[in-house]
Amino acid sequence: MSMVWSGIPEFNLAIDGMVEAANVATREAVAKGAAKIQVKARDRSPVAHGANKRSIQVKGPIGAGVLGYMATIAPEMIYSRRLEL
Repeated sequence: MSMVWSGIPEFNLAIDGMVEAANVATREAVAKGAAKIQVKARDRSPVAHGANKRSIQVKGPIGAGVLGYMATIAPEMIYSRRLEL
């Protein structure tokens, strides 16, 4: 008995396409989520306006593991933590 396998290259290409689509979607989701968090953080800033509020920035998304991304949302002013306290 013998078997003939067909369509393997096409199958591999389809899987690679799905992985790439998941990669793009994950990166976009992290970027959108980080932007929403940034807006909320700025809204909750203890100072209504100024450099501290503007300093809350998003860094990323950057790769984190296989098909993973992360972003950091934080103020860049040295005195930001003191204002929060």
